[in-house]
Order: sequence, then C-alpha cells, then structure tokens
Amino acid sequence: MAAAAAAAAADESKGRRELGVCSVAAGIKGNHTLTTVRLRRCGVGDVGAEALAEVLYRGNTTLLRLDLGENAIGLAGAGKLARTVANNRTLQSLRIGGNEHGNQNFNTFGTEGSGRLLKSLRTNGSLVHLDLGGNAVGDDPAVVSAFAHLEENPVITTLELMNCGMGNNAAAALATALAAPLCNLTELRLAKNRIGPDGSRALGGALRRNRTLTNLDLRFNRIGVEGTGWLDDEFAAFGVFADALRVNRCLTRLDLSSNCVWDEGATRLADALAHNCGIEVLGLRLNNIGDAGAAALAGALGRERGHAEELPTLTELDLRNNTISDDGALALGAAVAGPPGCTMLTALHLSNNGISMRVRGNAITPVLHRNAQLTEKARVWALKQTEVRWWLIALGKMWVARIEGGKGMFASKGVWTAYDDSDSDSGDGDSLAGADSD
Repeated sequence: MAAAAAAAAADESKGRRELGVCSVAAGIKGNHTLTTVRLRRCGVGDVGAEALAEVLYRGNTTLLRLDLGENAIGLAGAGKLARTVANNRTLQSLRIGGNEHGNQNFNTFGTEGSGRLLKSLRTNGSLVHLDLGGNAVGDDPAVVSAFAHLEENPVITTLELMNCGMGNNAAAALATALAAPLCNLTELRLAKNRIGPDGSRALGGALRRNRTLTNLDLRFNRIGVEGTGWLDDEFAAFGVFADALRVNRCLTRLDLSSNCVWDEGATRLADALAHNCGIEVLGLRLNNIGDAGAAALAGALGRERGHAEELPTLTELDLRNNTISDDGALALGAAVAGPPGCTMLTALHLSNNGISMRVRGNAITPVLHRNAQLTEKARVWALKQTEVRWWLIALGKMWVARIEGGKGMFASKGVWTAYDDSDSDSGDGDSLAGADSD
C-alpha cells in the first residue's frame, strides 16, 4: 500500500516536472533573444525532450546552447533530439551527458539513442560541442561506426565521451575520423572508458596525421597492463602511441592518468617528449611511475636544444600518486634548476609519492630559488614552508608525519600547492586536459 502510494506520488511529481519543461519549450518558441537554456538535473523525460526538440526543429532559430545533462531522457526523446540536430542550423552546443555518477535515473537512452545522435552529425552544420558522457555508447562496431560521420563534418570541434563503455573498436573508429582531412576536432574527452593497447595503437596512428586536435583526455583507461609491468605486445602498441608524439605538433594537452604506464611507459614518453615541440600540459597521475621513469622524464625536461624550433614547450607535469622516491625527486629537481632555456616548466606536481622530508627540505626548495619561471612570491613562500616544517620536527616527528602525510611539494604557476589535502587524488580527480568548454 505504502509502495503504491509512493509510486503514485513519484509519477505525479514527474508529470509536474514534464509539464514545466513543456512550458519552457513553449516560451522558447516565440523568443528571439534567448541563447542559452540549462536544464541539468531538472527531471526532463521523453515528453519534455520531445517538446524542446520540436521547438528547435520548427520554430526557434536563436538558441545556441542547450544543456539536458543528468535527466531522465530515454530512447524516444533522444530520437527526437537527433532529428533536430540533423536539421538545425543554429544550435552550437548540446550537453546530454547521462549517468556518469552511477545514478540510473539519469539519461539512459542506450547505445541506440547514442548512435542516432552521432549519426545526426552527418548533416548538421552548426553544432560545435556535443557531450554524450555517461551514456552507453559501448563498443559494438555497428554503433561506433557512426563516428565515421565525423569525417564529413568540418564544424564540430569538441566531443565528450567520458564513461561511455567504449573500448578498442570505438577508439579505432575515432582514430579513422581524426585522420580524415575534413575532421576539425580540437578536444576529445575519452576518460573512464575501456580503451586498451590496441586502441592506443590506433589513436597513435591518427595523431601522426591529425593537424587539429589540441586536447586529448584518456584518463582511467586500460592502455597499460595491471599487475607487475608491461607485456611485449602491449608495450609495442603503446610505443606506437608515444612515437606519434615525436611528429605531432598540434597536441598541447594530454592526460594519461591512471593507465598503468609504469616506468617503461614513462621512459618511452620521455624519449618522445625530447623531440616534441607541442605538448604543454601532461598528466601522469596514478601510473606506478617510480624513480626510473622520473629520471627519464627529467632527462627530457632538462635536455638542451640546439635550434630555436626545438625549444621545449612543456609547462605543467603532473606526477601525483606515483611511487617516486628521493632519487627521482632529485633528478626532477636538477632538471627544473637547469640552465635558462632548458625547460619552460612552471608547474610540477609530486604530491603523494615517497619523497622524504630531507630531500624536500634540502634539495627541492633551493630549486625554487633558481627556477626563473617561478614568481618571487612562490619562492618566498617555499622558504617559509621549509622553516615551519623543520620547526615542527623539533616539536615532534609524529605530528610532522600526521600533517604532511607523505605529500609532495611544488609551486603551480606562482602559487604554492604543497601539503594541501585537496591535492590528494585517490580516484577520478579533475583532468589536466582543461576545464569544461561550455
């Protein structure tokens, strides 16, 4: 009895929300000034989505941005929106991300709905940004073949596909699109999928040919190997990806956090970075990188270049939550403190590694005084932190261990970021691949 009453109340509430969305749609129809509508987490279902889609299909020609993320849109609503996207000539941004946070009440139009929306890109001439994150795109070749329409669409520049259950087939289909002459994607977000070594091989081949992509987010995939290290086949596949960075000059932000890169992968990346003149921000958190990998990256950072066109471009390197100890930290510190012109690094993140207080206090802090990219404010604050740290040691080492908790120490573009619990990352923190574009 109680369950039936609760279900009836939920249905009534859903009906009221849908009625409200339909009223919004009616208001948009006759409006000629509104450019942005955000209805995230507003309980929009198929009825509301269909009403909005119909308005954009027939009446409104001024709306540029529509956010329907984390609602309750099913296949029927997604189908109507796909028809609108295929024919609309003014909408520039559509966010319809679904159940990324595990709430099954969010948009769940499945692989078929995702496929319809992707296919609509074939004829759309205005959409610049599409967010399908958290919806079930999957890895079925019949569905991911819709990525082929990106090859014919020179307008869309940002595609968000985080947590969509995609694997190597999807990565290969996207790689084919990226290599196409008409594809103009500049941002591709593929975090929290199941892309493995074969997918990284395909993406590497595309990066050799692509001339537009600047931001690639591959956090929390399966490019590496879980366990004790690389297998030969997987390492060869990752090598194709890393070697592509030698020749690619467009990619400026790359996040490979939580991909089991290990020391071997970091060494291969370092070799590519020594020849790369494009990447400015590189994320390598949670990758089991130790001193050998850190030393290899340090070698790439501190390498002297002979020609102006070969000057290093990396400004931010994130190595949080790895297994770097004193030797790796000293190598990185020496690279950052190298002669002027050897590195452009302004932010080095080493929190949650195994670096001792001795190295942090005696070896790393002096680096801040010799690095020309760090502001005076950062250098002074670094010194104060060192003085406070050693004063705390005098009071009691247990309290020092409690306060520091093994965290690392560096300045980020003139702002001291050491010993901040918010820097800790045990899961799916923000990507270094940039903030939301809309």
